[in-house]
Amino acid sequence: MDARLAGKLLEDWFCPVMGHPGVVQALVSRGLGKAVRLEDAKPGDFLQFWRSVQLAAPSGHSAIYLSHDTDATGQITLRYWSSQPATNGIGVHSEKVGDPWEIHIVRAIIPR
Repeated sequence: MDARLAGKLLEDWFCPVMGHPGVVQALVSRGLGKAVRLEDAKPGDFLQFWRSVQLAAPSGHSAIYLSHDTDATGQITLRYWSSQPATNGIGVHSEKVGDPWEIHIVRAIIPR
């Protein structure tokens, strides 16, 4: 892959704007991935999520999906692997999914 194409892939992956699907756009648009729903996600899928995109101070994160749980009230807890202050570098983190959140997940595929 030439430097220009690699640069565009990285730009898509790391989101040029808030709310961007990130890794999903980067891989699906290049035939390197398939978007999946949270319910169908498997450990190792790539994840881009945005906390409260519609609010004044949204934040997002790119990570590796590990699992999620839904409690009796419908509250989702997302578990992922990433590098961030909450993990003191590389590690596993869990957090409750708030409202409104955007969650984008992609499974990498081998191109034909």
